[in-house]
Amino acid sequence: AAGDLPRVDSMGEVARTSLGMHRAGSAVNVGVYGYTFLGQASYLLVLGTSLQQVFFSERLCLYVAVA
Repeated sequence: AAGDLPRVDSMGEVARTSLGMHRAGSAVNVGVYGYTFLGQASYLLVLGTSLQQVFFSERLCLYVAVA
């Protein structure tokens, strides 16, 4: 029955449940969310650089372009 199965809401929970180790779940969570964070940071840098190029006649620092 479905009530007998453990509830898994994230990739970390899948790793923890399937491997039976709490550290595996934590490592997968750090990997997944760290990769997502770095991907979004990279996107923001590209977006800010593009805005700097669009407004090339203005002195626009990257921090202001991204914010």
